[in-house]
Amino acid sequence: MQTLPPIFCGVFDWLNHHAGRRLFDIDGDLVMPLDVRTKLMFADVGFGLGYNPYRRYPLSSDGLKEFSKRELADAISGGLRDYFTESYLFTYHDPVFSERCFYKKNFVEFAEQFQESTVIVQQKTTERLRGRYVVSTEELGKLICMLYFREEGYIVQQPDWTYGKTTKDLSGVDDVMAWRSPLLQDLREFGFVEEGCHISELACLRWLKKPPTSRSGVDSACRPEVILAEVESTLNHAIGGRNCGVRQLLRAAKDKVAKGLFISFPFVEPLPQEELDWIDENGLGRLLFSDEKVVFSPSKPFEDGAASSEVDKYEGRSKRMLLNNFYPDEVAELAADFDLDPRREVRIDTWDDLQNDPFPEIPARELLKRIDRFVAGSERGASPVAAR
Repeated sequence: MQTLPPIFCGVFDWLNHHAGRRLFDIDGDLVMPLDVRTKLMFADVGFGLGYNPYRRYPLSSDGLKEFSKRELADAISGGLRDYFTESYLFTYHDPVFSERCFYKKNFVEFAEQFQESTVIVQQKTTERLRGRYVVSTEELGKLICMLYFREEGYIVQQPDWTYGKTTKDLSGVDDVMAWRSPLLQDLREFGFVEEGCHISELACLRWLKKPPTSRSGVDSACRPEVILAEVESTLNHAIGGRNCGVRQLLRAAKDKVAKGLFISFPFVEPLPQEELDWIDENGLGRLLFSDEKVVFSPSKPFEDGAASSEVDKYEGRSKRMLLNNFYPDEVAELAADFDLDPRREVRIDTWDDLQNDPFPEIPARELLKRIDRFVAGSERGASPVAAR
């Protein structure tokens, strides 16, 4: 009797319950992200979802800045329908690596059982097949971690650089970063976010409808805080060898940036207690996932004396995302109000330009105040759209 492959609708249903609202519509085995904000996260993690071959740029956090304002407004007002199909089936493929040719045949035969809007999850994304989305368990884990920490009230993204990479032959942590700062409290105060957000949302706040509720006034200080998560494709990659996920996190702890450190990987019950004990003894949190659920345990608080300076860097980059909400004449008006040269924002020619805050003299709160006025006032032929 043939064993049916795992279908991942259960873990998305678990995420709905964790959020206390419907992030996903689940119809049998089919999953559909319901709101534009969650779709933007899918696109940025690298699933291949959110890519349209007839469009010049992907819906990634960097790609969004390349859209014309009209194109971005139209895409959001249309619920990103040109980039996402109506629903997806998430299924797991257990590859056979003993013979390369046999593996490819095995993969193609497996994939052709399913409709084209199927997301095939496997340990590594070594194969592609037209009409199918192939993602690694690591990529799925990144998405789950970001969804989890967004609902816990953090700004989530992939880190801009690697933490804990001490030598060329040692890997570091570069999968998921969740952070808080006064910027998050300002976003809540103006009603742009409910709990937290994905970094991509900041590039298009003008065209996203504000959520129905916000945590304005809660955690008003929003002190700088960083959480890092390392996602591995298997338990063995998480705990085995000098480059395993646990050791990467322990090296990252020496940077004194993150207050919380988490390891994430897919699991099959029963969970091996000895390995879990080793993770716990090192003070790391766990965010493990199966096709049905997420198992969470907290991290001990790590020393994070460098968190404030690190968060300042991320706030600077976030301002570049916020400026994407401004038309050119509005950037010029903004610069004139602060006696600045608006041409500083015209081009991004180097990696340093991308990292630097184009207008360090202008607080992020001032940008949000103006975006709030744009939303409340007359829009240039583009109405905000329901995003949740």
